[in-house]
Amino acid sequence: MHDDGRCLQPTAKYVWDYLNSENWQVTGETFEDEAVKIYQRCKQFAVEQGDVIYHEMRQKHLNQLELEQEKAEHSFRSRRHIINKIGLDQVKSYRLRQLRKEEEDWRSTIKMKLQVTPELFALIVLRVN
Repeated sequence: MHDDGRCLQPTAKYVWDYLNSENWQVTGETFEDEAVKIYQRCKQFAVEQGDVIYHEMRQKHLNQLELEQEKAEHSFRSRRHIINKIGLDQVKSYRLRQLRKEEEDWRSTIKMKLQVTPELFALIVLRVN
């Protein structure tokens, strides 16, 4: 990000590639007050730019969970139907309890997967002069 607020994305990609491929060295440092201001500006810009990407990724995740949920519910219904058809009453009730426990565990797992929390952190913040 330029001091005037412009995003220099091609430059950022070049610098990132350079940092990953060449020998480079730090020749100075930015002091705390200025560093905090720079970080906050960069973070705000990244949040704004990443919002669309986050929502796309979140929607893909939710679609995948919905498909997984449909498959699992179909599996539980089918297994419940089979259990009810075969075996002694005591065996059926035991197997149904087992299935209910498995389904409860699965539902709690799905509930956790539905709680999407984005995380954004800086890998590196540097100033190029």
